[in-house]
Amino acid sequence: MNNNTTNGTFKEYNEDDILSAFCDWLLDLNYQLDRKGWKHDGDRHTARLINKAHDKGGASSASATLYTDKPANGVIHDYRTDCNTQWSFYKDFLEGKDTSAAAAYFASLPSKEEQEQKKAEREAKDKADEKTAIEAAQSFYKLHNFTPPTDHAYLKRKKVSALEGVRYSGDNEKLLIIPVFKLPDMEHVVSCQRIYPDGDKRFIAGTHPNSGGVFFIGDPADSARPVALCEGYATGATVHQLTGYTVAVCFNSGNLPKAAAPIRKTCGQHQIEQDRGTAGA
Repeated sequence: MNNNTTNGTFKEYNEDDILSAFCDWLLDLNYQLDRKGWKHDGDRHTARLINKAHDKGGASSASATLYTDKPANGVIHDYRTDCNTQWSFYKDFLEGKDTSAAAAYFASLPSKEEQEQKKAEREAKDKADEKTAIEAAQSFYKLHNFTPPTDHAYLKRKKVSALEGVRYSGDNEKLLIIPVFKLPDMEHVVSCQRIYPDGDKRFIAGTHPNSGGVFFIGDPADSARPVALCEGYATGATVHQLTGYTVAVCFNSGNLPKAAAPIRKTCGQHQIEQDRGTAGA
């Protein structure tokens, strides 16, 4: 932490201090910045993150976004789970650490109306970034139009096939590519789940498949077949191959309830069965 000047009885914190505090928090969660470091856009700072516990070869499995103007806050977005972890400079750093500075910082925050306006501006920026990420996912899926090999390590280990819609990267990474759709639109992907031969799974950076994203195995319009909801592709492929059911792959347990309502609306009067397992496969 930088040695700042003091104003009476409390320490003043500048942008570098906020960045430093946020980076310390990232390290506590076992993350480090990738080699490109921070990308600065005014008071908005973004970076790719490497999880030291499981990322290999400098690959990034998460991103960080930090706003350093008041109220300063940041977020980690995990590409594996599409989950966010929030951080607040005031609540997670100042409170309980520097009482005088926390009180002064709180007193200096913009009005509630100004904070709401700033929040709306940040959300608009995030929405624009998500739109760009979705377009990148669509391009990625369109570009990698290769048929997966039957001897792909992940498919062999799970004893399933690459069913209709699943694609293959055809490069050294040997990725299986599962498209993610947001119902009722079954034409345009909103993300892709990339499955590595060792089973590691990552969504396209900046996309949010956990907001109800789904991949259907079989025909959701076939009213003669029950529809099963599950988490992972391998589980879904197994269920489909053993039962002939149409399967809605929802990717993880947190997304199951979000996807259930649009699935029911899309599938009409189909019998719906939900996976009772605890983990995606």
